[in-house]
Amino acid sequence: MTKITVQKCSLNHLCDGKLKTLKVDIMKHEIETQWMGKMQFNALVNGHTIIMDAPEKVGGENLGSIPKPFVLTALSGCTGMDVIALLRKQGKQLQDLNLKVSGEISKQPPIEYVSANVVYEMIGDPEDEQSAYDAVMKSQEKICGVSHMLKKIIPVTWQIFYNRKEIFNNQPHAQSIAAKTVAVGFNVNSINEN
Repeated sequence: MTKITVQKCSLNHLCDGKLKTLKVDIMKHEIETQWMGKMQFNALVNGHTIIMDAPEKVGGENLGSIPKPFVLTALSGCTGMDVIALLRKQGKQLQDLNLKVSGEISKQPPIEYVSANVVYEMIGDPEDEQSAYDAVMKSQEKICGVSHMLKKIIPVTWQIFYNRKEIFNNQPHAQSIAAKTVAVGFNVNSINEN
């Protein structure tokens, strides 16, 4: 537990001289990554081993994904788990949830994501459409820490399909993201790279 002392100020930013002590829990995640030879690295994440490797043409053995798409994977898992948890709290359940996340990458080094788009494909009872919409919006606007963090550096947009009908799309120009895109899919029952 860390104590932080802050000075309480009025709305017009004139300090009233009162001190308030806040107690703040400092939480952190830690991972450990071990070089395994050539271009392979194994990361230990919460007791699970994640293998990262490079394609053979750049000295790897292609035994795992390159690291960058894990950013998109984290986004899909974070918001997907939010949506499922929010719906469960309401006693609602989807028949299927598939998330496709694309990240547009820069053309010049350092190669980085310059935008991301999440496509939510949900199948469920027609009367649960509004609840599913609300769950996605709450995840994207209030809960998903990965999305919140990414939005500080790149635009993150999303589309919602419910029973194969698009019910939301905040992408300014959906066609431009097609070039130079890396896509990762996340399904409730399995994770697979597209």
